[in-house]
Amino acid sequence: MAREHLTSHGKFLCRRAKVHHFAGEAALAQAKLDQAILIANEVSAPAGSAFRILINKTRNILNAAVAPAGYTPSATGVVNNRVAITSHYTASTNDYYIGATPTASLGIELPAASSLSIGQSFLIKDESGNANSYNITINPSGSDTIDGENNLILKGPHIAVNLHTDGVSKFFIY
Repeated sequence: MAREHLTSHGKFLCRRAKVHHFAGEAALAQAKLDQAILIANEVSAPAGSAFRILINKTRNILNAAVAPAGYTPSATGVVNNRVAITSHYTASTNDYYIGATPTASLGIELPAASSLSIGQSFLIKDESGNANSYNITINPSGSDTIDGENNLILKGPHIAVNLHTDGVSKFFIY
């Protein structure tokens, strides 16, 4: 699947694309890219953050979100902020990847969804394969929920979960 990746940093717009065009599709691809650029130009983002748009092979916008300050585009791909944990951890608004190596059951406290940008994501992974013995419990802040639940418990070896937020009070598994 070909995807186009568009990132806006302040006034500068960087385009990195791996696109395969078939006859007659070039105009459609350009129209979707123009739409993405228009969206990017209308977004106001906090200092240090970036705007990310993913477009699928049929040129539909899959994801358009402000990424946190930990999001850094590079010449070889996207580099996101990573933190390694071995015990209880309170996630930061700048975290993206949380790699857990539990030696005892541990909890991860998420920031309030309202403190995050719409679509902001966390990827949480049991890097050691110990979550079947030492569960990882993910707790949203206050009355926030994860797919309508008060918490999420990771119980399998090498298990991972991707969460994104509505920026108000909910996290969703995807």
